[in-house]
Amino acid sequence: MEQAKKQAEKDEQERMKREAEEKAKAEKKLAAEMAQRPGQIVNSCRIIQTYDKWVTGKLQRQKKLREWKSFKNCRNIPDFVKLNEINSYMSFWLSELDPPGMKMFLRLSPEVLRLTAELHSFLELPPECMKVEMIQELGLVYRDMVYHHKTYMDTCSYRILENLCDLFDPEEGICNYILSIPEITHALWGNIFQCPDINEHEFEELKFKFKIPEVLLTAAGIYRLLKTEYDHYSDSCMSYFPPGVENALKQCKCQIV
Repeated sequence: MEQAKKQAEKDEQERMKREAEEKAKAEKKLAAEMAQRPGQIVNSCRIIQTYDKWVTGKLQRQKKLREWKSFKNCRNIPDFVKLNEINSYMSFWLSELDPPGMKMFLRLSPEVLRLTAELHSFLELPPECMKVEMIQELGLVYRDMVYHHKTYMDTCSYRILENLCDLFDPEEGICNYILSIPEITHALWGNIFQCPDINEHEFEELKFKFKIPEVLLTAAGIYRLLKTEYDHYSDSCMSYFPPGVENALKQCKCQIV
């Protein structure tokens, strides 16, 4: 028992010694890392400053390039600095879509999409002399343009479905419709007779094929394919902007969403 007691005391002393050595090593390592920390912070700041300078320079170069292209094209588009011109343009655009029609919508879309993209770029790097209130107003106008464009797309689709006489084949029971421009392709297809043998369809012009889930084979409905050459969805999500990014578009989004 005496020997076991001495052995236990010896093991305890060795354990405490090991722990003390490991603690000393950890403290030494931490001290070395803390000594390097100021230099790492300085290097990180330099990298961030260099990156910010590069990004700012790129945005300014892109802005000058857009201004030069606009100058060469001499296009009759609203001046973003003048809110009344943009409001007048929107009023004219909406009046042309009353009543909503898909052909008219697609005819007007290329210019509207181009104007929306340019307004988006303008808001990312507005003139320094521009007032914050004006930037926020333009941000709201931009949101309205995006909202109306998506809303009219849905409205025009619904108006087509209200009258299927010209699209419906009474013998096969198939509804087929496709209309497109380079930026947007809008297609509708439906199995009116709900025939379970027809479980898929291919839009040959688009090289796109889809299969209908079994649970929907006997359900009445029309399938819509919307193919766009622009992003019509992610900019409407809060996750569209990366963390830490503060710009006019994000500020305006927080006000109206």
